[in-house]
Amino acid sequence: MKQREEFVNLLQRLIGEQNFREPMELEAYGTVINKLKNLPDDYYQLPIIDLDGDENELAPIKFEELMSYNFPDSEWLVENLIPAESVSVISGYPGSYKTWLLLDLAIRVAKGEKFLNQFQARKAKVLYIDEENDLRLFKERVKALCDDKSLDIEFLSQKGFKLKKSQQIVNYCLKNNIKVVLMDSLIRLHNLDENSSTEMAKLFEEFKKFKLNGISVVFAHHNRKSKKGGSNPKEDLRGSSEIAAFLDNALSVVAPRRAKQIMITQSKLRQGRELYPFIVDIQKEKDKTRLAFNRYLEDEEEKLTKSEIAQERIIVLLNKHGKLNQKQIIGELGSGRDTVGESTAKSAIKELLRTNRIVSQQGKGSELLYNLAEGESVLP
Repeated sequence: MKQREEFVNLLQRLIGEQNFREPMELEAYGTVINKLKNLPDDYYQLPIIDLDGDENELAPIKFEELMSYNFPDSEWLVENLIPAESVSVISGYPGSYKTWLLLDLAIRVAKGEKFLNQFQARKAKVLYIDEENDLRLFKERVKALCDDKSLDIEFLSQKGFKLKKSQQIVNYCLKNNIKVVLMDSLIRLHNLDENSSTEMAKLFEEFKKFKLNGISVVFAHHNRKSKKGGSNPKEDLRGSSEIAAFLDNALSVVAPRRAKQIMITQSKLRQGRELYPFIVDIQKEKDKTRLAFNRYLEDEEEKLTKSEIAQERIIVLLNKHGKLNQKQIIGELGSGRDTVGESTAKSAIKELLRTNRIVSQQGKGSELLYNLAEGESVLP
């Protein structure tokens, strides 16, 4: 424990020995670790708390001490959407614009602009780690999103990076004043079993290193195959429940085929109340693409009727499954927690046909099959 005591003493001197108590303030060592130029590498691996040591080393604080602390207000990387110094996910099925959203997020943070033309981003330097797409595709998509020739964004593409090397990235970020790390996608960044709570708990210990050093992380992740009853953002995240439990913030994306709009649902926000689901327009003109906030799906002034809810769930079902007959649609909507009755389902199908959002075609015998109309989106 001598090495640990020396480390703590050195940190005390660095921060002026003001209100320094273990273990709470010791977590702040990440903000000054880059100043420890002459220490051997093993100092970087010291635990915050040694549970095998003396019980006094745990140093719990009293209730009165906790109440006396003046913590700063919560800070945002993207106002009301993505907290600063947090771990967030953007999840969805393949082709749901996850990578587009991450790239646009990188650009707006680097420029200090509004993300989706709605949520103000705090300007910061960004590192984008991508193990799925090559630099050629990166360049094409970045050019589609902006005309800038110089931005505070660095790319690490297809280098075989794994999260077990997270400390290397943390050290690089501290050295280069990078405050935001974006990762695409989680499955490419480890060799563990995503369905194992034990292995995912180990994986997310690596993410803690970023948080303790004041670095925000947003990663892309896939949703699991749909269950009956349609999409449920709080349950669709693929893998162990340990993933969702660790996250500070979760955004789920739904995008129909040939989408002109996507729907984003904030299913978790540890720092406060989640936003209502909202719609984002996908605006494409020649070689340019723009992602722009359209409206909240359900706010204080806009409540959906049962029929409207059923219509949107039918759109999601047809997007996921393709052609379905009336009996299959009614069966899907009648299962799960938020069930829809048969008469409501039939009424919703008729309204979708009337408004040309879905089309019907002849199946076997007298059976009618329903599918999305060309160019159909999540909401009208």
